[in-house]
Amino acid sequence: MSQTLIHEFITQLTNKGKSNATIIAYRKDLEQLFVVLDKQVHHLGQEDLKDALNTLKVKHSFTPKTLSRKLNSFRTFFKYLHEQGHINQNVASQIAHPKVGSKPPTILTQSEILALREVTRTNLKLHTMIEILIQTGLRIGELSRLQVQDIELDPSGGSLVVSQNSNTPKRRVALNNRVRDVLLAYLNSYDDAQSELPLFCTRAGKALIIRNIRSSIDKAVRNAGITGASVNDLRNTFIASQLASGVALDVVSETVGHQNKATTQKYIDLLKIDYVPTGSSKLVEV
Repeated sequence: MSQTLIHEFITQLTNKGKSNATIIAYRKDLEQLFVVLDKQVHHLGQEDLKDALNTLKVKHSFTPKTLSRKLNSFRTFFKYLHEQGHINQNVASQIAHPKVGSKPPTILTQSEILALREVTRTNLKLHTMIEILIQTGLRIGELSRLQVQDIELDPSGGSLVVSQNSNTPKRRVALNNRVRDVLLAYLNSYDDAQSELPLFCTRAGKALIIRNIRSSIDKAVRNAGITGASVNDLRNTFIASQLASGVALDVVSETVGHQNKATTQKYIDLLKIDYVPTGSSKLVEV
């Protein structure tokens, strides 16, 4: 019965237009859950689900962050079952999320950035993606949605357009000479660089999915001998570098798409020097 209900739930997600990555994650989470549960869904209580989560934690050495994400999957599934009348109550709704310690952002050193460039030098696509993230502070999702037509290059650098998404408004981000040169080399090698195509795509012309971009960059970070850092820290490095150079807080905030300047201001605490704003609106090369 459980497999039938999972299939119904996955079908509903598909009909709602959820991405393949999202559907695969839900299916995996639910299949793992029902491997350790020995009751049918309509007999489950909160304690059964808590015990199952603890079993998964021990069996797979899941981190609190991973368990929290899986609990979100279970809540959505049981909410669906409740709405469809398969169960009398959503037994997952009141289970508390495990406490997730917030790890401070990692700021790459100049030598680490150089090492990252070196290990990706022969992979122009990956090298270009990393340079864009370091020199513009884009989010990985924003990088994945870039189109060829979003890039404008000129002798002074140029700019790229970040399309509106969710609560983040459309914005234009300046490009410095370093990233301009890397982009120019990449586009010159890109035989199918029609304006309507994704900037970074598969051979079939489909945009690279975020999971694959993250995996490739995280692997490059490890190959460069950088410990304790991930793809998100390229954005963190950009933000901290701009503030360390005295670029105006509102300029940095607008560039990276922060909705609140207070979010940008938190990075000042990460600086090893005092933040001395120069009033400059010109972004610096990282």
